Amino acid sequence: LRKGVSVAGGRLVVDERIFEEDPVNLLAVLHDAQRASVQLSSGSRDAIRRNVERLTAEVAASAQAIDVFMSILKSGDGVYTTLAEMNGLGVLGRLIPEFGRLFCMVQHDYYHVYTVDEHSLIGIRELERVRDGAYEKDSPLLTQVMRECDRPELLFLSMMFHDLGKGYGGDHDERGAVMVGEIAGRLRLHIDDRESLEFLVR
Repeated sequence: LRKGVSVAGGRLVVDERIFEEDPVNLLAVLHDAQRASVQLSSGSRDAIRRNVERLTAEVAASAQAIDVFMSILKSGDGVYTTLAEMNGLGVLGRLIPEFGRLFCMVQHDYYHVYTVDEHSLIGIRELERVRDGAYEKDSPLLTQVMRECDRPELLFLSMMFHDLGKGYGGDHDERGAVMVGEIAGRLRLHIDDRESLEFLVR
């Protein structure tokens, strides 16, 4: 596909040296897999885990890393699958530490059958399913609205971040909205997009 990245046996295979050359590749190879509609090889997963600490706060805040992350969210399909892979490999938590704090967090309430991180990502999977027509028979209007949404990445981000404030005590919606404002700043989102995210989380 590009230097150090190939598809073999239906799996994405990476040359580990690309992570040393440019740590943004820790994100980019996941986008490569998303675009090629393939899973990572087990060796590639191991290579990412060994190198994930190269994704420092400075790298995560770079324009290149943010561009790759937003491209993953804007892709026509595979958003949930890619984010879930990123989460399991520790990449998502390095990119968005506030979300990384939710990794395997258990909430003992009616709404959280899954851990908080997986609950939030499954919400993204369901939004994709709405767009793909899984609920068209019972919810035709919702399906139409999702398909006509011109900024689905904002919906995906709001779903991903809707429980960020969990575990601190008090009103998690309000705390999460404040946290989202800070994250949106790091993601270099337009002020209107920041306000939309805060509104949706709140």
